[in-house]
Amino acid sequence: MNLMISEITSQYGLERLPANSSVEAIAHAIGECALGQVLIARSAKGVCAILIGANRGELEVDLASRFPKSMLVANEAVVHDDLAKVIRFVEKPAEGLYLPLDIRGTPFQRRVWEKLRAIPVGRTVTYTDVAYWVGPLTSPRAVAGACASNPIALAIPCHRVVRSNGDLACYQWGVERKREMIEREATVMSARSGIISPASGGSSSEARIAAYDWQALAGELDNYGCAVLPKLLSPEECRTVAAIYPDESYFRSHINMARHGFGKGEYRYFKYPLPDILDGLRTALYPGLARAANEWNGRMGINERYPDDHASFLKRCHDAGQTRPTPLLLQYVAGDFNCLHQDLYGDLAFPIQVAILLSEPGKDFTGGEFVLTEQRPRMQSRAEVVPLRQGDAVAFAVHNRPVQGSKGNYRVNLRHGVSRVRSGTRHTVGIIFHDAT
Repeated sequence: MNLMISEITSQYGLERLPANSSVEAIAHAIGECALGQVLIARSAKGVCAILIGANRGELEVDLASRFPKSMLVANEAVVHDDLAKVIRFVEKPAEGLYLPLDIRGTPFQRRVWEKLRAIPVGRTVTYTDVAYWVGPLTSPRAVAGACASNPIALAIPCHRVVRSNGDLACYQWGVERKREMIEREATVMSARSGIISPASGGSSSEARIAAYDWQALAGELDNYGCAVLPKLLSPEECRTVAAIYPDESYFRSHINMARHGFGKGEYRYFKYPLPDILDGLRTALYPGLARAANEWNGRMGINERYPDDHASFLKRCHDAGQTRPTPLLLQYVAGDFNCLHQDLYGDLAFPIQVAILLSEPGKDFTGGEFVLTEQRPRMQSRAEVVPLRQGDAVAFAVHNRPVQGSKGNYRVNLRHGVSRVRSGTRHTVGIIFHDAT
């Protein structure tokens, strides 16, 4: 790795500034990667800029224009590890890029950038997709503007957003660099294509799940109680899973929701062995969610800790007499809905679950939004409507989660449901990680 440290106004590092200084210090260094020269800048909070260009002068001018009130300090020691990670990511994007970030922007820009960080390596989405995830009044043009203002290339992957016709559109660091990065990341897709077979299900699912930025997903779970995994399944995979709903050989039971007061609609619980694609995803999703669940329990003063792998957690369930599989396939038609509820099923309940939308909103159905409510102590309840497209998954808290208050962490109580389907047919698969009694 060839590090080239730019000459800038101060010879001092971040640690040399006076404690009472009102001037913010930002350390930076420049290195060479396959896309050209790359500048990494870090504040006291984290990486605040990743800039790509053809020469050192261009990058220095760009950095100075973005942080005009800061003291820019050449300091290899502060940013060396960050720069090494970025250069390695360009060469091997399948390994992901995990950096502490200091994200600065307007509230709208930050919301768009949060959604960009959820796009997995090897996937592209459209500006319309991102606008849909941000909110119903968001325009694709506004999303494009936020992408053009992004100061942290690669770690906030605006290069994964394209036009609806597939054109690459603009990229502030050059369209050819955008094309090259998309092509490099496309190699990850080979591990994510097709319906997973028994022989390759585990490893393929692990590669598919590893392509997501789990640092960003954990932040979404902390902030909102839910996190979207865009395009977890392809349209073909969605249609294949939805098509098995009439085949009773896959299921252990059939539930009519109205009969039990759960709402209106129906669902079926899978029996063991689960379809390979769902079994693989259940196993691969669990470790990242278990880390979040254990962190939550620590903050809430709950002693229970979940094992690192799903097989060990299932053994714990089975030893407690919970042996029936809980993943399910739901079907809604016009007029159907799902009441707000919690999926607990026994004494052992994993606190996060995942739902994957198999149908395309606006085409296969209208209405039917996923709704999450949060009951806060001595406050009115808060509702979160999560916009999903076909193949998108949402990971969400099932029962409780911690929220940071002025006097420490407190628990909030959550429920989830589905609003009324206005027309068409809506299929969803639910991945619940504990088994039932």
